[in-house]
Amino acid sequence: MYENQKYGTVLYKPPKPFYQMTIKELCDHNKICKSLDKTSLKKIMRMEKWDKEKLHRKKQKFLKKGGRKNKTKRKLIENRITKKERNHKKRKTKSKSIQKKQHRTTKKEIVF
Repeated sequence: MYENQKYGTVLYKPPKPFYQMTIKELCDHNKICKSLDKTSLKKIMRMEKWDKEKLHRKKQKFLKKGGRKNKTKRKLIENRITKKERNHKKRKTKSKSIQKKQHRTTKKEIVF
């Protein structure tokens, strides 16, 4: 079987015409199509045999799974310490440590 046959399957067809879809529906359909591009023809042929309920459940599960990554990535970006903040913290600690250190005595000072 040829690999380009998978693009004519039922799985690639949108649920309704593109001009009637909302932005979220278009994005979801795009995500599904991108993942189908990566799958092999054999697996797509197996997926076509599933009933509509099972196919719908799998699509919803896939779309929910994709949303989780963005949230964790967003948290990492929010909690990330920038280079400027890191340097600022280093300067503060150095200045404090210099002020707290006691003056070292030399041999000459001890002799007096």
